[in-house]
Amino acid sequence: MQKRSWKQMLVLLLAVCLFSTVSPELVSSAASTQKVQISARKMTLIKGQKKTLKLKGNRKKVKWSSTKKAVAAVSAKGVVTARKAGTTVIKAKVGTKTYSCKVIVEAPKLNKTSITLKEGSSCQLKMLGTRQKVKWSSSAKSVVTVSATGKVKAKQVKKDRSARITASVGGKKYSCKVLVKDVKAATPETEAPKPSQPETEAPKPSQPETEAPKPSQPEPEAPKPQATGFARLKDYILTFGKENTAGNYFINMKNLYKGTNYTYGIVYNRVEDQLEFLFLTESSKDKSSMTMYVMENPVSAPTNYLFLMKNLSGGFEVKANLNPATYDGESKIAFQVEKSVGGAPYQAINDLANAAVQTGFAGWSKLLDYAGITFKDLGFVAYTG
Repeated sequence: MQKRSWKQMLVLLLAVCLFSTVSPELVSSAASTQKVQISARKMTLIKGQKKTLKLKGNRKKVKWSSTKKAVAAVSAKGVVTARKAGTTVIKAKVGTKTYSCKVIVEAPKLNKTSITLKEGSSCQLKMLGTRQKVKWSSSAKSVVTVSATGKVKAKQVKKDRSARITASVGGKKYSCKVLVKDVKAATPETEAPKPSQPETEAPKPSQPETEAPKPSQPEPEAPKPQATGFARLKDYILTFGKENTAGNYFINMKNLYKGTNYTYGIVYNRVEDQLEFLFLTESSKDKSSMTMYVMENPVSAPTNYLFLMKNLSGGFEVKANLNPATYDGESKIAFQVEKSVGGAPYQAINDLANAAVQTGFAGWSKLLDYAGITFKDLGFVAYTG
């Protein structure tokens, strides 16, 4: 027994000696070689949200910055605050090294915030301005239901009922009030049957009473203001358009003529709240693009609409301001040459740009026809194309 206890003590003493030989500098060196990394390389926030970034494995002072403070700002402690829709990069600098996180800020909204349905009818709700997963729910499933894709269906009700559809995305909720109308209540009742025996006619007074004055005719109701052409086109695009990678909705059409592809499109830019008219051409020898930016309120906004055109094969970029009140579809526009490669004369570039404008307007007019809108509805009162 005594011999065994001495062996146990010898093993314990050896273990203590080995542990004491580990250098504190070695432990410190191992800790210092730990990889430094940012807590997230990419994240998506909803406007108004906050999230904290951290630099893992670092004990030194960190300098935080944002490439676009208007989109998202970051505090000295790494707290990121989403301000408006867009993309920015949050950087954490330690000494000579920089660590980055891409931040996408979204500003979602429902395409409708209030709708009225008859029992049995349906309507499609869409969450605009986000690429995140949307969770739909109904406050009263006995009144109205909603599918996983946002399709709302009114149930049968005994009287007019209302409910609220909620879309949850990124930790925030957005709602639409739904009023379901009872069709049966709106149907007038049949006239009560007349009694089989007519009642005795009341005796007429000896002196005829003066005729009661007729009620004055109600004044005609003032006409409701019509939605602007911009608002009508915007609503059409949001309802029937497709969503692009930027989260904006658009309508378009394509034509092929003599080996050249012509693409006409109208995009509603949700961030800038403006319409972008696009005209693209592409062939084996030539490629060009043109954009016209149209705003809703030309009173508070500039009355001239900006035109930008790029010709990749010819190597030039031009821009011009177009006055919608005076452009008739045939008058020449004086384009300003921003960039030119190859030495093409100004007049040739200007003529090509004007020809593209006329072709673009012809295609855009057809797109507007689908929405029941003309260029005059958008302020082009002189346009005759």
